[in-house]
Amino acid sequence: ISNLLKQSENFKKLFLNQNTDLSDKNIFSSMNNLEQILGEIMLGDSFISSIDSSNINFENGIFSNTQDAGNENISIVDILNDLIQNESVQGAIDVDANGTLSNEEITEFLNALEGLDEKPEDISMNDVLSAIESISNGTFREETNEIPELEEQIAEAQAAEENKKANNSNRSSRSNSSNGSGNTAAPSASSGENNTPKSMSLEELQSKKTEKEAELKTAQDKVNAAQSGETETIKAAQADCDDKKLAYEEAIKNDENISNELKTQQQTNQTNIDSQNKVINDVKVDINNKESEISNQNSIISADKSNISALEASVANLESQSSDNEEVKADIASKLSEAKKQLEDAKEKLTIDQEKLDSLNSEKTKLETKLGEEEKKLSDLEAERQTIEANILANCAPETKIAMDAFKAAEENVKAVKEAEIAAAKAEQTKAQTELNEINEQINVKSAEKTEKEFSVNSLDNPEQLYKTMGLEEKGLNYEVFLKAIEGYNNLTDEQKATGYLGIFDTTQASDKERYYLLDLNNFELLGQSVMKTGSGNMDNVVSANKHGSHATLSGFEQVGSEYYSSSMEKKALRLIGLEDGINDNAEAKGTVVHYTVSEHTWGCKGFPPVKTNGKIDKDATYDMMRDLFPTGAIVYTYPTDERYWELSDLYA
Repeated sequence: ISNLLKQSENFKKLFLNQNTDLSDKNIFSSMNNLEQILGEIMLGDSFISSIDSSNINFENGIFSNTQDAGNENISIVDILNDLIQNESVQGAIDVDANGTLSNEEITEFLNALEGLDEKPEDISMNDVLSAIESISNGTFREETNEIPELEEQIAEAQAAEENKKANNSNRSSRSNSSNGSGNTAAPSASSGENNTPKSMSLEELQSKKTEKEAELKTAQDKVNAAQSGETETIKAAQADCDDKKLAYEEAIKNDENISNELKTQQQTNQTNIDSQNKVINDVKVDINNKESEISNQNSIISADKSNISALEASVANLESQSSDNEEVKADIASKLSEAKKQLEDAKEKLTIDQEKLDSLNSEKTKLETKLGEEEKKLSDLEAERQTIEANILANCAPETKIAMDAFKAAEENVKAVKEAEIAAAKAEQTKAQTELNEINEQINVKSAEKTEKEFSVNSLDNPEQLYKTMGLEEKGLNYEVFLKAIEGYNNLTDEQKATGYLGIFDTTQASDKERYYLLDLNNFELLGQSVMKTGSGNMDNVVSANKHGSHATLSGFEQVGSEYYSSSMEKKALRLIGLEDGINDNAEAKGTVVHYTVSEHTWGCKGFPPVKTNGKIDKDATYDMMRDLFPTGAIVYTYPTDERYWELSDLYA
């Protein structure tokens, strides 16, 4: 948007007070975003003026204001003229794609701008900004004709009859679901999670661990291959070195200036050096393998300790619980006994695993000691070689010296190539090991959560334990909201609660937070969460909010009905059925539904943000997410902002 508008001469005047030079020093120098700048301009009313949409004309490709042609202030008309010069804006408005903006296309554009504001008689800067944003993300043509609530705007008897039929169908569907034929497929987690260890499930982590262990083994094999000189690059360097070595040995053999005794010493020394290098390489491979075993054993011990910690927490939690319900009390006693047994076994396993680690460390120490001894032998052989070479150089022919220098240079090249190969392989091994450690750490976390959940005695009569079991505090759900949701949910009928799904809309949180939570109360799991928008009307009065035309979000308990296609919204939505008389029983008649929205507010519906792919709305993914987060038959609880709700609701004593 900024790049689009900074090319406008009118905006330059607004930003710079007649200064026509734009730079990073004078544009946005005192504010952080375009909206804030334009907001202050609007409030100041010194440069820009609003205009009645009926006074905007479009002729010969130019907008004009018939009401106040002499106004020197920059008006919406000036901004519109700048906008339609932009190719992306033209592309959005040009429906027939003929490269020319017709009066009909411009009229549609202006009507769309009017539809973006609750004061359609005026076109304001907010409308223009909304249009620019929609154009920039590719959703303009989808969103500009949206009327957020279908039934509130349709008075035709045919639509009312359609609702009536749908309601009967919904009631039949709910009855079927109570008999086990309803939609009970587990919804997926909320969108937006990235594929990092922290966001993976335990099953995904275990699969990823297997994959990463294979990568680590491959990297470890590369280190061993490099250490043993078995990579193609090292083999090529070694082959060249072997050729130089043969040439050197042949030169010594044919050099009559070198005594036979010295020749024998040189040959024996070189054979011993080659043999000793092989011994050292083998020991280094053994050390590398042992280090991998030790790293793996450390992971096992870390998992042991995490498991023990989780079991100790479970034992303490179970010991602190009590209940008057004999069935719950028996469940606590049974799980406490099992947790204590597993804790004892886990501690015994830790002892065994620690002993194995101590043994591995001892073996590694012995190998390192052996490596030091073998490297000392090599050092002595290298010193002996230097003496032999000095004696050879004292009497040898020039050809022998040249062959010696070539051989020594080739040897140094093998060492350099080998060191580089080993370093690269070790870096790969370290990276794989680090990633595996991170995965193992998250497996420990998830396993501990699974253990604590396994030994939790969950009951809808114990909301504090449920809140902890499902990790809702970490996810941001207000405990008081959760408590009230469970309290009211417990007083619904078994038929209404047939699916076991409870969606909680935590209105105490800011609108940009993921404040809608879908819970599976059959398995005591948080299935997903999402940002949720409220209506533009006042929900602080539950009675007024329940009336037609309030544009307010309804409070209390509703049930998700069927999916349908809204012709006015041009999108799919889900019906909501109010379950509380006088509070939300007009939900169906008002047409408050569930749908996606790109706006900050709806006209009373539950609105969630769409899924986007490459900056554009992905409708298939969006509808999949909608159905996942709002399964048919699920209960949706919206926390009230009106204290009178607690007196009016029949679900609270």
